[in-house]
Amino acid sequence: LAVVALCAQPFLLAGGMIAARKMKKNHPMAQTCYTNLLLGLVSVIGVAYYDHVDFSFISELNGWSWLLIALAGLFTIFENTAKFMAFRYEEAAKLQKLAFLPNVWNFTIDVFKHTTFGAMQLTGFIALFAFYSFELVRFYYCETQSVE
Repeated sequence: LAVVALCAQPFLLAGGMIAARKMKKNHPMAQTCYTNLLLGLVSVIGVAYYDHVDFSFISELNGWSWLLIALAGLFTIFENTAKFMAFRYEEAAKLQKLAFLPNVWNFTIDVFKHTTFGAMQLTGFIALFAFYSFELVRFYYCETQSVE
């Protein structure tokens, strides 16, 4: 089930982006609300129907965990609202170049938390870093050439 969800993630993210672009005329918070309600509902259903997981872990969370959960939720709302506003005022093709930034933030947090990575993860991070470094250099070089 986890592998299916992992393989479906790019398609679901693309569907979410398409839906966000089609909702340009709505209020930014409406789109954020719909997205987060759907994700919350799917998560609750997933936990409820999975055999080896239940909601007992909630009683074991300490204050620091609740603070981090609240901050993650708040930042998710800010991220979704900013993304929705960006789709309203800019072309999607220009914004696509920034799609990797959430992965950079997540990787940075993992590094600060001293998370250990497997060989496949490190290979993926190195490949992404090389690709986006090349894109950055190419973008900068093309911009300076077009100015002259």
